[in-house]
Amino acid sequence: MSDGSVDETLRLDLGARGILGWVASLVDAHARVDTPWRLDEATRALVLGGQAVALSKLEYGALHYLADAAGRVVTRDELLTQVWGQQYGGSNVVDAVIRLLRKKLGPHAAALQTVKGFGYRLVQGREAGFPLPPVSLE
Repeated sequence: MSDGSVDETLRLDLGARGILGWVASLVDAHARVDTPWRLDEATRALVLGGQAVALSKLEYGALHYLADAAGRVVTRDELLTQVWGQQYGGSNVVDAVIRLLRKKLGPHAAALQTVKGFGYRLVQGREAGFPLPPVSLE
């Protein structure tokens, strides 16, 4: 500046999703209600409608990882590395676990989406085709 004053600029980092993602997260935070299902870390079970549904170690790990990914697409390779602890597990081991999880989620199975050619994501709210609030992890 020509008057000798210092130009102070504030820069906000709104993350990879930008301003629209930030606003959407604010809207979602205000729209939260009790979830129809949750993961119980103590029993490592899916609690659906107040009833515990047993999950295998891999089912629990995959669902937990997808829930932590917050709607981000997770590749099969990423699930194999992070949940299975290996880089190759056969052609359909991840698909088989996802199929079992959908069965166990019952009416909420639509929240577990396949993103063709990429992997899977756990979606919430309108993206899932019905009002499913965010997943709570205990």
